[in-house]
Amino acid sequence: MTEEQPTGSGEVKFFTIPVYRRRQAEVAPLRLSPTAVSTFRQCRQLYKFLYIDKLGDKYSKPRPYYTMANHVHATLKDFFSLWPLERRTPEAMEDLLRQNWRRYQIGFRDKRDERRWADKALAQVRAFVLNHDVSRQPLMLEEPVEAQITPGLVLRGRIDRVDREADGSLHIIDYKTGNVPPEVDWMQLELHALALSRRLPWPVRRLSYLYLGPSVMQNVELPSGRLDEVR
Repeated sequence: MTEEQPTGSGEVKFFTIPVYRRRQAEVAPLRLSPTAVSTFRQCRQLYKFLYIDKLGDKYSKPRPYYTMANHVHATLKDFFSLWPLERRTPEAMEDLLRQNWRRYQIGFRDKRDERRWADKALAQVRAFVLNHDVSRQPLMLEEPVEAQITPGLVLRGRIDRVDREADGSLHIIDYKTGNVPPEVDWMQLELHALALSRRLPWPVRRLSYLYLGPSVMQNVELPSGRLDEVR
């Protein structure tokens, strides 16, 4: 900006006043997990309480099913790390669960309640060894995945397991320690697939929920163009 300023001799001198553009505050990208997206779809007020007001950090309490699920997931990861394949036995799976269980025991009412949940976890990992192919060598196990989907939006999550199939495509498997729901919501795995597609060169073609209690796997094929719709 230029201003005029008269001098004593009648001359007019011009001087410049610097004008600075107001700097806009940088906004951190929105980071969403599939769980956060599911919560928002279920109830926006609940999403606000958990992810904006952070009330879960203040009021949440340890739950036995979360403790059990954590130990079961860790045990399955450790099991697939065993090599050679002859080491992947039911006895090895049970030993790994007992080792993981000793890490912590929180959320249980008493020792009897803990024993009940431990027996449930033991039954699930035993059934896994007996009913599923334990010779597979997964590409990923319990790994965090984060990817920018659009400017300002980052999708992140932890994927239980990814197998690479014979045709080179990817198969995402999510372990569930709870009951089989009446209707399956595939959005969680579709969001995982969307994030994974930004990180790896191979296409995601198959999604599965493996319900460890009844040892039931539910599958769906991911059609071409579906991830564009998810995005």
